[in-house]
Amino acid sequence: MDSTPASDDRFSLRQWSQDSAKQKAKGWLGRVLMRLFPARAALLQKSDFTHHGRRASLLNRLIGAGIAYQALRHRDFGRLGEYHRKFWGGEHAKAYHADAPERFEAVFLRYYTPLIDALEGVLEPAGIGATFCEIGSGAGLLVDYLARRFTSAERLIGIDLDPVTTAEARAAFPDSKLEFIAADALDYIGAHGRPNWVYLTQNGVLEYFDPDAIERFFRLVAAQKPAVVALIEPVGMNHDLDAQQDSCPYGQEFGFSHNYPYLLEKNGFRIVYRHEELVFGVRFLLILAKAA
Repeated sequence: MDSTPASDDRFSLRQWSQDSAKQKAKGWLGRVLMRLFPARAALLQKSDFTHHGRRASLLNRLIGAGIAYQALRHRDFGRLGEYHRKFWGGEHAKAYHADAPERFEAVFLRYYTPLIDALEGVLEPAGIGATFCEIGSGAGLLVDYLARRFTSAERLIGIDLDPVTTAEARAAFPDSKLEFIAADALDYIGAHGRPNWVYLTQNGVLEYFDPDAIERFFRLVAAQKPAVVALIEPVGMNHDLDAQQDSCPYGQEFGFSHNYPYLLEKNGFRIVYRHEELVFGVRFLLILAKAA
């Protein structure tokens, strides 16, 4: 029996053959507008063609749909991944992180702490004074939370693409054990990652890694074993994790729904905790795994 949650069009996999007539019509109209307004289309391709559509004009939203569908039809996932990387390293990210305290209170502390409880159960019996490394640390609230909860931690590192938000986090949490670094996570882990590190994400970070990047991430971490990953990531509402191994764009932002259980096991991790939570209509996977 398929245990996949009922599909919600806003958060479902984006496959050209399965998208609704309305979605295809938006993509077709967007491609027409790309030809009529080439300068605007070129500008959007360099900045923001999918995120926070409510802040964009109707014309920009339609052109954005055309750009995204063009990448989808050609399976140009690297193009989508590069866009996401630029977006989260740019000025739009700061607007998102401005709401971080309210979001941390309403979402993380309400829904996600069972994963941290499970992580505590993995680390404490082993007496590991681990280094914690959050990818996509934003305002630094999770790093601060971990510092207060895991007092034996050797270091707590937050990595984020946005230099402005990173500097603000550094100023907000001046504890010498806390480090906030503006960098590409894969580059940083490749250069500085060490055994006995715990890698964390929350509320959706790896969803913006294209399929090649997510594979590289798990390979890098597995090569530094022993290592632990604690991930809180959304997946498509209609992504059957028991049957569909491939990553696929999903939702209105054209992020990526990755099959985390499959990718972890493929790269030598053992899953020790797995739970799904529906948070404000989005299907989240909470997963804890070890590479020993």
